[in-house]
Amino acid sequence: MIEQEQIRTDIKRQLNSYRELREEHNQLADELARLEALMRTPSGPNLDGVPRGSDISKPVERFVVKHMDLERKYRAQINNLLAGQAKIEDIIEALEPTERRLARYRYIDGLSWENVCEKMNYSWRQTHRIHSAMLDKLVAAELEKRGQAPREEVLT
Repeated sequence: MIEQEQIRTDIKRQLNSYRELREEHNQLADELARLEALMRTPSGPNLDGVPRGSDISKPVERFVVKHMDLERKYRAQINNLLAGQAKIEDIIEALEPTERRLARYRYIDGLSWENVCEKMNYSWRQTHRIHSAMLDKLVAAELEKRGQAPREEVLT
């Protein structure tokens, strides 16, 4: 029973993490766009009056290398975030349509329980009944993946 409660808690944590993953993905995508725009913007002449050598390519090369390193890191992070989002989407897709709607409203859109009830046109009690049944199915599926049979208390 303790293991099933731990699985249930882990599933809820995973579902709750979706919004954070999506927000971080959007932030990194914005940063990539900013870096790309910076690369396309020509730099103007330096008019500060300080004499400089004629080797202008070294600062440009360093800038390009730094940009490429950052871009590579951001793209790797985005790929990891997308993998996490895909895993959560797989969890949601295994549910019934009503349960999927509830999961999307609550965990993806981040709506409060009151707003979920309103959107679904269900009472508070019915909404939570659907949510509980949804979590029970996800726990049972996780236990099945582990080769364990769910205990009867979880399925009722």
